[in-house]
Amino acid sequence: MKNIPLRYMSKSDMLELLSEQETEINRLKAKEEEASKAIDERAIVNFTPESAGSLAEASIKISGVINAAEDAAEIYLKNVKKLEDERRAHFDRLESQTHERASQIFEDAERRKAIAESEAKKIITNAKSILDYFETQVYEMRKRYTVLEALIDDTALRYAEAKDSITGYMYDEEFK
Repeated sequence: MKNIPLRYMSKSDMLELLSEQETEINRLKAKEEEASKAIDERAIVNFTPESAGSLAEASIKISGVINAAEDAAEIYLKNVKKLEDERRAHFDRLESQTHERASQIFEDAERRKAIAESEAKKIITNAKSILDYFETQVYEMRKRYTVLEALIDDTALRYAEAKDSITGYMYDEEFK
């Protein structure tokens, strides 16, 4: 795996690294068990009173190597646990930041919605005022039209009466 700092690794890369490390630990444990078995077998098979001193020394040396391997494995496991804790903390921070951002977006959307509703109410109120104004103007025009129509009818009637009166007068004058 690439040598990338943990904070830049994706979750899947971290899990892959963890899996690789677990595989390596299992391989080393199996190798240790094989070595222990081989040492046990050799100790029993090759044991002679003359080799007792050298076997004891070898056993002490091997147990030191095994202890060192166990210590290394323990340190390795602690490091893996530390990395996992760091990853968990990082993901928790990311989750918290995501929730905060989502809340901000939601609040902004709610604020914009309220502004849009307010503007829509103003527009509707304005449109109603304009409609009321035009309805009043149309009503006034109809009243004027009715008055004008009555005046025209009255004028036409007077004109007809005046014409009849003039025509009648002229007719009377002709026959006199």
